[in-house]
Amino acid sequence: MAEWTDSTNLISFAPAFADPPLFGWPTDGPEAQVVAKIEPGDEIVPKFSQAPGFGADGQEEYQRLICEGLELDFDVLVKHYNDTIKWGLGAVPFIWRVTKRDADVSGLPNPWEAVTIERDDLEYPLSTQEFLRLRAVPTKLARQFKAMAAPGRRIQPLDPGTVAEIRRWGRPPRPRGGAAALVGRLGRVGSGGGRAT
Repeated sequence: MAEWTDSTNLISFAPAFADPPLFGWPTDGPEAQVVAKIEPGDEIVPKFSQAPGFGADGQEEYQRLICEGLELDFDVLVKHYNDTIKWGLGAVPFIWRVTKRDADVSGLPNPWEAVTIERDDLEYPLSTQEFLRLRAVPTKLARQFKAMAAPGRRIQPLDPGTVAEIRRWGRPPRPRGGAAALVGRLGRVGSGGGRAT
């Protein structure tokens, strides 16, 4: 079983609440090639952006079409996203486990490569900073995921054991020291200068 992470927004959040839930990417994007490698049993850690991701970039209409195609209420999902993600305080609210290849995406506005998933909600969602500073997350990946990752880098593999570490921090009882103990790196995550401990 492989482990993956996804830097995303409402475009991946909404399909996770479809019936059945799914994870995927439009086939015209390089991430679709990564989704094609994901197999049943693999686990995916989504790290969501602070905001649902629409605005001047024109995503709102596309996100509405995704919700419509999956028979989801866009406005309800936006509210749920904001209530869950809390501007990054709950950026990693769950872990997805792949249950089946080739999810039904016939209702989506364009072709997608997709898999069917099940959601494992974390009782203690990780904040953006907690996820980025987690010792198990490589510094290079943390730098890329500090904001929305660049196209072609939004879905990346994780080292074996990373999902178990995230799950450990997201379940009671939290390890001694709570969120402060979660931080595995000192300094800032960004260009240059961040030092690992």
